[in-house]
Amino acid sequence: MKFEIKRKSESEVKFKISGIDVSLANGIRRTILTEVPVLAIDEVVFFDNDSPTPDEVLAHTLAMVPLRTPPGKYGLPEECAEGKSSKPCRVVLTLDIKAGDTTILVNSEALVSEDPEVIPVSSKIPITYLPPNGKLRLEAYAIIGRGKDHAKWQPVSTVSYKYQPVIKINTNLCPEDCAKCVEACSQGVLTKKDGVIFIDPDECSFCDLCKDACPKEPSAIEVGYSENAFIFRLEPTGALPPDEIMSQCLKILKDKLVLFGKVFDEALEKIG
Repeated sequence: MKFEIKRKSESEVKFKISGIDVSLANGIRRTILTEVPVLAIDEVVFFDNDSPTPDEVLAHTLAMVPLRTPPGKYGLPEECAEGKSSKPCRVVLTLDIKAGDTTILVNSEALVSEDPEVIPVSSKIPITYLPPNGKLRLEAYAIIGRGKDHAKWQPVSTVSYKYQPVIKINTNLCPEDCAKCVEACSQGVLTKKDGVIFIDPDECSFCDLCKDACPKEPSAIEVGYSENAFIFRLEPTGALPPDEIMSQCLKILKDKLVLFGKVFDEALEKIG
């Protein structure tokens, strides 16, 4: 197995995993979406709400505000439910704001957390409007959860994968140095410099526009894919760094396999 990071920023990570099949690739994707725990607002108590947004809608809006989550600092939901967690089980965030003589926009920066490490990922997320002299006062409780229970606990806005594209060009069949094929590629996969065709297969979307543009029959370009290499694209919400998301994902997968092996061995002993 080989792991290679192609591109990394605060808003996106692109990486390639080779030496696996589609079942493991999909297992990684689903684990990231549904199993990696993060903090999110789960309950809200309202004291004053003069905004045009009903309490229940406002509570849902607050729940979808991603919160920075210190790894390992707060108890997992199953531990907290059984009273077995030695770690804190929730974070309290308060919002207390009053409008002046004009209507104001209330942003996520108005949320004040009791834990300075647990704050909204962005201070500019709109929550609601307050009319002149209106008040909004509430207390919100954030707990650890998983995406399989609600989307607010997903550590990513999206995570996807595709097969590693494989592009082959028969230059002996290329008319005009493949000019038409290069121009047809909208993803920048094919570029030409000094009469030489350069290929960046990672960006290929399998649209086949280059093949369709080739006047030769059969086409001088073959677009296929590798069945044991996958390119992932991950967009974190900001609750966790991308490195931490992947680290927790792989640990969760490993723990599940160890547990399965233990249960399987016990089942064999019973029938043996």
